[in-house]
Amino acid sequence: MAGLIALKEPIVNLLFQRGEFTYAATQGTAEALLFYSIGIWSIVGVRVITATFYSMQDTKTPVKIAAVGVASNLLLSLILMGPLRHSGLALANSLASGINFLILFLSLRKKLHSIEWKKIAYPSFRSSFHLASWDWRAGLCCAVNSGNKWLGGNKGRLSLRDNDLLHPYLCHSKQPFEK
Repeated sequence: MAGLIALKEPIVNLLFQRGEFTYAATQGTAEALLFYSIGIWSIVGVRVITATFYSMQDTKTPVKIAAVGVASNLLLSLILMGPLRHSGLALANSLASGINFLILFLSLRKKLHSIEWKKIAYPSFRSSFHLASWDWRAGLCCAVNSGNKWLGGNKGRLSLRDNDLLHPYLCHSKQPFEK
């Protein structure tokens, strides 16, 4: 998630910017990608909590809460579409997913009478932190290797082969590339 947010514009540029897809389109798509990225955690959380309800033979609760999520997505889309245009739709989707997650979590806690959230939150935070630190290293590694215009194009192109000190840290390699 952190890597996707940090490298949103270079990713969209690399994948889409050519022909009719201009730099302005890249900026707009990157902005929407930012707002979608914010909601990744809640989309994953909804999937996990829904599976927990299903394992307890309760299929009705997630469906009822999903209906609330759809309604909140519709309402937030209508509200945010005006000021934020297409990015408002992406933000509405992320916020509605967060609402869905929160209601599911509270319903699960009520059903189980308690959830030891501290035992869940700490390892989740720690894992997220490690993944985020890996995301930026892997993203930088890929960006440096691609030599795209964000890092100077063909002029002054950065290369991992040119920087033996940087490469082992970024890619967890024991030995730098041979020259």
